[in-house]
Amino acid sequence: MLWGTFQVSVRDGKVTKAVGLDADSRRALREGPGDRIPTIGGLLARLDRARTDGADTAQADYAPDGRPERITLDPDTNAIDDEAEYIISAYVPQPAQP
Repeated sequence: MLWGTFQVSVRDGKVTKAVGLDADSRRALREGPGDRIPTIGGLLARLDRARTDGADTAQADYAPDGRPERITLDPDTNAIDDEAEYIISAYVPQPAQP
C-alpha cells in the first residue's frame, strides 16, 4: 500500500521517474521497489479488476479530456484499511517520440 503524494513521469506505459513530495511518499520510495508506483493505465486496470471482482466501491471521476482525475476503490466496506484513493492532478502529457 502506498501513502503520500508523488510526482510520476511515465514513458511508453512505464514509470521512468517517481519523486516523493512528502515524508510518507519519500519513505515509500526508500523502502520498496519503484514498480509499486502505478501508471494511469495501471490504475484503470485496478479499477476494472475491482469492478469485475464486485468491490463495494470502484468509481472514477474523469476530466473533460477523458483521463481519470480520481479513482476510489474499496473492496469491502466492512474491512479495515483496504480502501484506496488516487488523485491525478497536474497531468501534463509528454510529446510523442518520433
